[in-house]
Amino acid sequence: MKILQIGMSYAFGGIERFVMEHYQAIDPEYTFDFISMFDKIACEEEIRNLGGNIYPVINAKKNPFLCCMQLQNIINQNNYDAIHIHLASFSNPIPLLAASLSNCETIVLHSHNNGMSNGLRKLICHNISKITSSKMKLERLACSKSAGEFMFGNAPFTVFENAILKDKFYYNQEKRNQIRNLLQIPESSFVIGNVGRLDPQKNQAFLLQIFSKYVKINPDCYLLIVGEGAIKENLQTLARQLDIDARVIFTGYQKNVSAYYHAMDVFCLPSHYEGLGIVGIEAQVNGLPCIFSNHCVKEVNISGNSIYLPLNDMDQWIHAIQMQQFTKKFHSRNTEMSGFDIKENVKKLEKIYAKRI
Repeated sequence: MKILQIGMSYAFGGIERFVMEHYQAIDPEYTFDFISMFDKIACEEEIRNLGGNIYPVINAKKNPFLCCMQLQNIINQNNYDAIHIHLASFSNPIPLLAASLSNCETIVLHSHNNGMSNGLRKLICHNISKITSSKMKLERLACSKSAGEFMFGNAPFTVFENAILKDKFYYNQEKRNQIRNLLQIPESSFVIGNVGRLDPQKNQAFLLQIFSKYVKINPDCYLLIVGEGAIKENLQTLARQLDIDARVIFTGYQKNVSAYYHAMDVFCLPSHYEGLGIVGIEAQVNGLPCIFSNHCVKEVNISGNSIYLPLNDMDQWIHAIQMQQFTKKFHSRNTEMSGFDIKENVKKLEKIYAKRI
């Protein structure tokens, strides 16, 4: 079966991780092709190595009409069995419009977020698209209940967990030593970690501000930020301004991101909004204690021991991190977590692709 994936961007984030990990795990009978609306998309080399094709189209922001025509031509020429459209918001309805005008019978619309950045034009587009799509014949998926309500309103949807390859994330002391040696972090040092796209939504600037206060209380600590994104230079500048750049490590994009959790002692996710926050699942499977903003959904707390804190009180975050350092509970829950297993999830996805709506 031939499946077209739409929604991958140039930065490796939650959507890109979801698509690529399911691509690796799915039955070879299912082949994926990809649409690129950018100069390049994440994981291009890996996509081609797995046998996928990448079709460039003009970005919808530059020319929505031409983008729609190009998408429709690609879909019709390749006779896809299903189209899987991944959305962080409904501010760009062009992929759904093109898919609905094509000859493909199965269209999967997948919500990966429960909020969006400020912008009146984006908000108007999002709300109009949500209403107009509600009567369409679609397979609607969402990474959490709130992500489904945000994207689909009252239209029916299925919660489809962002599963992971669990074996990669179970804590391993040898990998911890390897990564810490690579990053030149002493074993005695306490490491606060964050993984994700460097983007205002993820709020890494807040974490830098917290760390600038925390390092004065406990000097033998580091902040490890794993990921790439549009605001990387801004964050690096802020780290220098706060005089913490010697203790903050920006790794950039890492293909083996799972290895970096082993080097951490506590995981922080101060996002302004999250559809689910798959990195929080990965961190808990690794055994890390996790501190989430209260804008993260409750479904991410699969260990039952994660902490949710408001973003308007840095002192609470500092105290929570300090408690984890002094109680030394890091990597204490390296146990099998129920659900979120990609081996089970990919079977569900295969059935959805084979379905005729």
